[in-house]
Amino acid sequence: MIRRPNTKSLQEFSHWSKHRLCHRQWFSTSVDRLNFFGRAWMGFKHLTGQIPPTKREQIELEELRQALTSIHCRRYEEDHPNQSHEKELSRIWKENKRLKNVGLRYEVQIELVPEILDLFNTFQQVDKQLDSSPKQIDMLLFQDYEETCREQHLDSHNNNYFLSTKRGALEILLQHFGHSSATFRKSLPWDSSSDEENWHDQLDEFGYNGRNAKSDVYEAIRYHQYYNMARSFLIKQHLGYSVLALKSSLADAGRGIFVDGTAPSGAILAFFPGQVWPREYLISPTDEVEEYLSWKNNPNFQLHFRGDDFCFDCRASPYTVLKESNPWAIAHIANHASWRQANSRSMGLNFFEKMRLHPSLRQYIPNEYAKPPTLMGGSLLDRDAIEMHSFCLMNRMQKMSNEEILFDYHLPFLPKEIPEWYLQEEYKSSGTYEEYS
Repeated sequence: MIRRPNTKSLQEFSHWSKHRLCHRQWFSTSVDRLNFFGRAWMGFKHLTGQIPPTKREQIELEELRQALTSIHCRRYEEDHPNQSHEKELSRIWKENKRLKNVGLRYEVQIELVPEILDLFNTFQQVDKQLDSSPKQIDMLLFQDYEETCREQHLDSHNNNYFLSTKRGALEILLQHFGHSSATFRKSLPWDSSSDEENWHDQLDEFGYNGRNAKSDVYEAIRYHQYYNMARSFLIKQHLGYSVLALKSSLADAGRGIFVDGTAPSGAILAFFPGQVWPREYLISPTDEVEEYLSWKNNPNFQLHFRGDDFCFDCRASPYTVLKESNPWAIAHIANHASWRQANSRSMGLNFFEKMRLHPSLRQYIPNEYAKPPTLMGGSLLDRDAIEMHSFCLMNRMQKMSNEEILFDYHLPFLPKEIPEWYLQEEYKSSGTYEEYS
């Protein structure tokens, strides 16, 4: 799914670059040189106000300012818990308003570095704990189950969807691995005689329908769900929250991702996995690249574009996280909500070389380059050397607790390709269908 507030269809992007090339024939012998100098010149004109920002850039600008402000305010509240932060909020907002898109991107990415390191170190600690004593997974799931039941009882008047779904998911796992109880479900929801029209009703609490799966595949998926639930429980104990993939609370949406616990404002919620296509390969794509990244080959909208036009291809990424990988690399499963209803935002982040990630932490970087970035593609303009470009979801609420993570896909306005459910959401939100370009 194209889930960036700066999304631009590849066809539109390619058409724009070809139009630009035909007016710069003196650079026709070196597309790389054109990309580098062209981007530098266009960036200078944007900074000096000679080119007004597009709607796409205005949306990104607002999202970046809000993201940076929420990070700064959270840090201020942590350092000054008993003080009012209204004056500080006003000061921070004024400072951030002086920056434009490029400067804000860098500031947000730098501010996210400590949080990324903290997350990766937590993932590593949790994995070491589970690897050292695999038998403790049963105990952890029972403990998680008891706490979930207790939370559900205390919150019974709200009938929290996440808590009831998580409880059902834990019951499935405990029953499957031989811990039967009178309180657990006795059968899974799917019926082999049912038709495909009721597919959503046939999904279990994980959003999974295993009725046609081979036994070895089914067992492998259940094992990874079993392991990931234990990982999530330990991560929650360290950070105060974690993220789980379960059956979506939205009708006919399949799976979704949920915050388990309470995530603070501006916190990272999930990472987008998959291959990264640097922007220089998209400005004038070959026929093969354009076909590979075309709309017709993207039925589930799992191509994502950052504000700086790096493309993230999540189409081959698994829906069940595997061991020894990033447990939060499930952002591609998150569902859409209109901008006014979304509780998270997509945001670019970078793994800088100066972070000096230990080799044991690199397994949690959920991306790899489809093709490596080139110097003439713009990396010479980066303030710091980048080891890997990445993409994440951030909390845009003051706090998010035990609820589904939703964000605005910001799909480009291409009526023939955009699904009806997306147009209906946008219409309900704004009353009009507005082109995003």
